[in-house]
Amino acid sequence: MIYMFLAALCIAGLVFFIVCAAKESDTTGLYKALNVYGRIRAYLYADLLLCGIGMMALIPVIALFVNGSVTSIISYMAMCFLFGAVLLAVAFFLYIDAKKRCPVQLKGSLAKDMLISGCGVGMKLAVFFIPIVWCLSTPHFIDATDEYGRHVYIASDGTVYSAYGDSVGVMVNHGEYIRY
Repeated sequence: MIYMFLAALCIAGLVFFIVCAAKESDTTGLYKALNVYGRIRAYLYADLLLCGIGMMALIPVIALFVNGSVTSIISYMAMCFLFGAVLLAVAFFLYIDAKKRCPVQLKGSLAKDMLISGCGVGMKLAVFFIPIVWCLSTPHFIDATDEYGRHVYIASDGTVYSAYGDSVGVMVNHGEYIRY
């Protein structure tokens, strides 16, 4: 039963982030044009707010599931409370700073719109930016066959590895390598 609840919560969260990503550009554009907040400030607000709430939500989990002395459990709970309170305070200060610059007619929906903008930016980062960086930063290997017909891998730095992962040589020319 609890797993179905958690699965439904995850699916609802995913739908929420997808909706936020779809609405983010229009929502952030208005506030950016009025110099209230931009994408980075909205992302920081949403991230710190949600992480602070998450840290506060860990307090009962620690009380239920952490084994140890009462002193260690209380210290874990106090640490989660303190860290969560700091995150929530910084998110609150970001919100207050944006509210000072916000026109009167938009102040009522500012917190909701900052959350939509921040979660939308986070979703766009996760879907578009992180996979691109991941592809650019992963090591690239070339599959090759040596002169004896054995399968080897050539790393981007020129090191040649056998199919078993042993370093067997260094590339000197395209298609030629010196064995160790």
